[in-house]
Amino acid sequence: MVWHEFRNESSETIPPFGVLRVTGVVVPEPGRVVLVGNQPDTFGCQERGMLNGAVPVESGQYGVCTRTGPAAGAYELADGEPAVGERWGPRPGSWRLRRHTGGFVVWGVTNAAAGLVLVQPQPMVSLLGKTDLPHLKNSTARISIWSGPLGFEVDTQHDLPFVYNRYGDVPAGKWVRCAWNDQGNDWELVAAEC
Repeated sequence: MVWHEFRNESSETIPPFGVLRVTGVVVPEPGRVVLVGNQPDTFGCQERGMLNGAVPVESGQYGVCTRTGPAAGAYELADGEPAVGERWGPRPGSWRLRRHTGGFVVWGVTNAAAGLVLVQPQPMVSLLGKTDLPHLKNSTARISIWSGPLGFEVDTQHDLPFVYNRYGDVPAGKWVRCAWNDQGNDWELVAAEC
């Protein structure tokens, strides 16, 4: 497992095994390059989602984080117990992994009482959604994120606000598939219900 030093730039303490978002790097002294971490601000994550080590990290302090695995992660107890193979990941305003959110795949629960799970990083590169309003060609629009078992997906109550559509007009209330565009570092509509 590879550990990276980071500095907590949030105003909160990052809990042990909490998920964090890398926002850049700092050089506190010559030859020492340190990642900068903050609370997640997106639904799911790609390569910038990391897991804190076993020690809480106060605001402005240094800790270690990893994106290699398997690694321990803290999950939201209110979301239920993770099952092997499920995708869990960050959501805005939380340091804990959340159900039906991409970024990590579950290998197994290690301590249910403490909300700890063994996960392997797996970037969220695709998601299912519905158009909230008509989504016109060559524009961005808000997409409601849906997730869950095939045929039983539910609205996560989270949206992607600026999904780009280059293909054609899509009416409101239609199923869509969105993919992460690495070149633009944003979401793009790639398929839509007819």
